[in-house]
Amino acid sequence: MCLINETFKIFNNSVFNADYHNRRFNKARAELFSLPPADIRNFINTENLNPDFTYKCIIVYDNEIHDIIYELYKIKNIKSLKLIHSNDINYNYKFNNRDLINKLKDKKENCDDILIVKNGMITDTSFSNICFHDKSGWYTPSSHLLNGTTRMRLIDTGKIKEINIAESEITKFERASLINTFYDLDVLTLDTAEIFS
Repeated sequence: MCLINETFKIFNNSVFNADYHNRRFNKARAELFSLPPADIRNFINTENLNPDFTYKCIIVYDNEIHDIIYELYKIKNIKSLKLIHSNDINYNYKFNNRDLINKLKDKKENCDDILIVKNGMITDTSFSNICFHDKSGWYTPSSHLLNGTTRMRLIDTGKIKEINIAESEITKFERASLINTFYDLDVLTLDTAEIFS
């Protein structure tokens, strides 16, 4: 069985979006390893972290915790995306092995990152979920690869809606927002004209 990881944003000694991370952690534990629920926050120790910095905390696990890594988070600057097709990709859990995603990312050419298309439908970038905006609001693809914790929260709070978005429909939207545990909605954005086939 592959190793799984859960990645958190820590700032001011606080774990962001902790309830949603815990939900995803326990879903993977139950479905992959038949383990009872646990509180992932019990494995995190922020005592030695500088509260003025943003940290990336990675917990690597299968049926037990293998590693807990703390590192300073480096801000990404994404201004363009390259559409890359892969009908075989499967990333429904946050697998530690990202070899296929990294191979796809090698095809980004002059773009900053990739946007993966599976069976004609928009999924995710190499590191985030994606949302698209038009005059009626924000939408995220129902054909996502990984159900991100920020994505879950934004759907639950009604800030984004989940819909089918085909590759051919991107041009209906004005701009895109990349979301993950470090980037909330409308923070890391680009015009849809900067998504290239």
